[in-house]
Amino acid sequence: TGFRRSRDAVAQAVAGSFVPALHAAANLAASAHPDLPFRLDGHRLGSVTRMQLERTNRNRLLSVQLHVRLNEGTDAAELADCELQPLDDHDVNFDHGFRCGDATDAGLVQIGDARFAPIGLVRPVKVRREQLGQLSTGEPFKANLDMAHGVQVDAKGRDKGSVRVRADSTGAMLLVNDKQGGDLVRISADSTHAFIQIRDTNGKVVFRLQAGDSGLSLAADAP
Repeated sequence: TGFRRSRDAVAQAVAGSFVPALHAAANLAASAHPDLPFRLDGHRLGSVTRMQLERTNRNRLLSVQLHVRLNEGTDAAELADCELQPLDDHDVNFDHGFRCGDATDAGLVQIGDARFAPIGLVRPVKVRREQLGQLSTGEPFKANLDMAHGVQVDAKGRDKGSVRVRADSTGAMLLVNDKQGGDLVRISADSTHAFIQIRDTNGKVVFRLQAGDSGLSLAADAP
């Protein structure tokens, strides 16, 4: 499902191992679907057009922003005073949809908001206090899932290195930098070519692969 795939890809990207991050991002790009329904009490009211996830510091609470386009003719009256809450009290999975929580419930904590077009309505997104633990563990990252333009993930590891992933229907790119900003791993691929380059910590290229219509070239050197 869309939110679960996004969450899993981001979790892999910030886990400290960049190989799982690449695998997760590739899975997300391959399985991303241009239509992610927005449901309230089981009824589809529109589509999520954009999802943003961010953790500003290590082990800080994840923040969420949803952008939703309502279906034509949708009666938005039920959203006007709605405190959006995931249907499942045990798993923060927005794919299952939302229900309206009680605004006076002290057990609900706001983690973001949802913006509804074309009416301009903004409503809070909340989860139960018991769910905060699963949303407050991990390294800093920022991720953007745009149904029209693909997946973007930026993450930092404990060693201050960083990973950047960009993926859409035309191809994918992954870049891993060390804490000084130097390239360690650069990978790009689309329907016509693939490129992989790996440098050691001294900046020396130890592996390079290029593949395309003209053939395959491979160079490897011991660091």
